[in-house]
Amino acid sequence: MVDNQEVNLLNAQKLTPEQGSGFDVVEGKKGEKSEESEENEVNKGEVTSTEQETEIPSAVAAVVAASVPSVAPAKDPILVDVENLLSEDLTDMYLSLPDDKKIAFRKKGEEVAIKIQEMVHTGKIKAIKILEMIREWLQMIPGVNKFFLEQEVKIKADKMVKYANEQIKSSVNKL
Repeated sequence: MVDNQEVNLLNAQKLTPEQGSGFDVVEGKKGEKSEESEENEVNKGEVTSTEQETEIPSAVAAVVAASVPSVAPAKDPILVDVENLLSEDLTDMYLSLPDDKKIAFRKKGEEVAIKIQEMVHTGKIKAIKILEMIREWLQMIPGVNKFFLEQEVKIKADKMVKYANEQIKSSVNKL
């Protein structure tokens, strides 16, 4: 049975199922016709079931390939939470950065978030390492007061360690 999308595709190409597409289904080369296609050209008025099987699937494949959007994989919920904790209270500073610094700052922040996520997944939380990574990341902001920076690093590291410990405890309770 021919689907509406298949009919539309065949009409768009100005071909009928009897004419064939000019593609060899096995080899996929244009201009080379399969033995079935040559045999069907001799019997122009007859449409065999084998011809429908070879021509329609290629039309379906073209329609499906054109209509299926690529879907990005969903982010890990722990990674999303870590990114949210890291970006908390930094919106104004981020928006004030020049474009080239924004890209580098964001990339470094994502790297830090992924490393923290890996720590949470493995269950090996190192508060000092988290503190150092966050400090290194926030030092990328130009002209930040040293005391403000240390305060933000401490707050974010404390929140991160607390969150990580909660995740580890909840995963242990699930077992």
